[in-house]
Amino acid sequence: AFLIAGRAGDEAATRMRRGMLAIGQDAGAWAGHEMHAGSLLVFGSCGARPGAGMRRGTIALFGSAPPLLPTFRPAWQGPMTIMRMVLSHLNSLGFLPAAPALDRRFSLYHGDLLAGGRGEILVASDA
Repeated sequence: AFLIAGRAGDEAATRMRRGMLAIGQDAGAWAGHEMHAGSLLVFGSCGARPGAGMRRGTIALFGSAPPLLPTFRPAWQGPMTIMRMVLSHLNSLGFLPAAPALDRRFSLYHGDLLAGGRGEILVASDA
């Protein structure tokens, strides 16, 4: 896992192939651009066009999220118990982002449909 306690600029996790990148604060535009696999977690706000061109992989947005591209389709809403394990793992590594509520609900979107649609973006909302 790669851990960034502060902010990340534009194009964080561009063409990522595996592993996990966790950003404790804000990420710039084009986060996860052309991702092939892996996981990107952004605990602050995220810039425009996250996941543009992503083929597979997961982007989880815990802070404020921009409008997603129209090539992402809503798929599901609800709690994600796996996030408890992910956050516990990050905490065991010494990564302590602004504590997100563990009982948050997520909206799941599939996309980018222009690149096969096998990626997913999870947008957290308040419980």
